[in-house]
Amino acid sequence: MKSVSAFFCSNEKCLDYGKKDSGNIVVHNRYGKHDEIRMLKCKTCGSYFSERKNTALYNCKLQKDKALEIIYHLSKGYSIRKINRLTGVSRDAISRLAHINGQYANSLCDELVRYLKHKKVLFDGK
Repeated sequence: MKSVSAFFCSNEKCLDYGKKDSGNIVVHNRYGKHDEIRMLKCKTCGSYFSERKNTALYNCKLQKDKALEIIYHLSKGYSIRKINRLTGVSRDAISRLAHINGQYANSLCDELVRYLKHKKVLFDGK
């Protein structure tokens, strides 16, 4: 499990927004079926957010291991039906997870491209 120092406040109006390891993030409580997900609090602005916010597993109702197993099978190109047979998870849940992860991957790619353009890293080797 990640240390809270690896997280930053997700409130864009917070003075500590985007600053990791600044000592402002604490564990407020836990939630989920087995209380495995931490709810974090920013001591600077008082906002609360899930440790899964801005991740591919945000709002996922499946246990982390099961969700990662499904994502692995999706990455191998397995069909929704095959993953359903392998994992026992409903086809609707697998489809939702595939859709959410596709959106997350797309936004991550866009963010990386913006970062590279900002750093003036060109793809043609110049």
